Amino acid sequence: MRVLLFAVAAAALYLFGATPGVVPEVMPASSLVSELPPWPVYKFFVTLNDVFRYLAEKTTPPSIRALELSHGFWQSVVVYAMVKHGALDVLAEGAARCEFVAERTQTHPHFMCRFMHAAATLGILEEPEAGTFRNTKVAVELRTTRRDIALWMSSTLRDPIVATAETSMITGSPGSVEYYGAPWFEWLGQNQEESEMFDRAMKDFSLRTSAAVVAELRLKGDEVICDVGGGIGTLLATIWEHWPSTTVMLFDQPETAKRAADFLENRGVKNATTVSGSFFDPLDLEACDIIFLKSILHDWPDDEFVRIVENIKEGASDGARLAVVEAIVGADGPSFERAKAFGDTGIFSTCPTGAKERTLREFTDLLFRAGLLKLNELPTILKLRDLLSVMIIPL
Repeated sequence: MRVLLFAVAAAALYLFGATPGVVPEVMPASSLVSELPPWPVYKFFVTLNDVFRYLAEKTTPPSIRALELSHGFWQSVVVYAMVKHGALDVLAEGAARCEFVAERTQTHPHFMCRFMHAAATLGILEEPEAGTFRNTKVAVELRTTRRDIALWMSSTLRDPIVATAETSMITGSPGSVEYYGAPWFEWLGQNQEESEMFDRAMKDFSLRTSAAVVAELRLKGDEVICDVGGGIGTLLATIWEHWPSTTVMLFDQPETAKRAADFLENRGVKNATTVSGSFFDPLDLEACDIIFLKSILHDWPDDEFVRIVENIKEGASDGARLAVVEAIVGADGPSFERAKAFGDTGIFSTCPTGAKERTLREFTDLLFRAGLLKLNELPTILKLRDLLSVMIIPL
């Protein structure tokens, strides 16, 4: 009986032990923050997913499981076909025959019908009767907040990833060098169209993570929020839309900063400044109260990691806080850890050798080396309803 009571108490502590979340200054009608489930519900279903996935995999015969893994690439091909050719956009108007979708998208009916049937087996579509399809909630995500990431992963990024598995495993150089002949960001700088696609894909990556950050970020409302390597400004726009009394500043490469200025203006963000520069050079961050580094440090080997955070520490004023938003290896359950492991291999295709997803110990060791933490000191961890977490470090 005592064991049962202890188990119930432990479960209750796990489900209800997280912070309840933060009520922002403003909650826009279109806010993704409002779509986040309450913490207990989130934890329950993440755990349930881990359990069901474990049982499904353990009860699948090894020969079938091996076949499923070998065919994994086909799933992303089906996703790519549905998004690229606009099938999900047509079905947004309502259920339809696959032949009608083919006519509307100017694709071959036989191919479209077979691809749509495959999409239904993946839960992207429903097929209430043979040949008739409608979108699921997954399809809604793929045609909106995950559209550009689906296109980018199966086009621009596909060949460097294959090159990583084929050649980088032998040479130790990134997949982009093996396939495109240049480091990823250098190649992007020479290809504007691909660079803009990368920006859009990173925006898709950032949309729900940014909402998860806002849901846990406690602000007074008059702070200056800075984002170093902030891309086109998705995180800052999300913060400002919920805390319009803040001032936001974005730092990035000149071309990206220029696109960020347009993006922030189009989103209606006031009190926004964009600054061109590199985080490998000295930065003027004296005005910043909170400095975000989101999904930046995993792109760099240890020495560059240290150099980036040292530059931030030197450029920031006393009392500022650094908010590092990254995946922390080992901090979550099996499903999230699998996603981090896949992300780790993806890093090999675009980033310098030595870049990686890191454990909390690896983060703290490098932050100590950079002078941001004392020996055996830990950053404050802000858990998110997301794959990523926030590490808060006073400067």
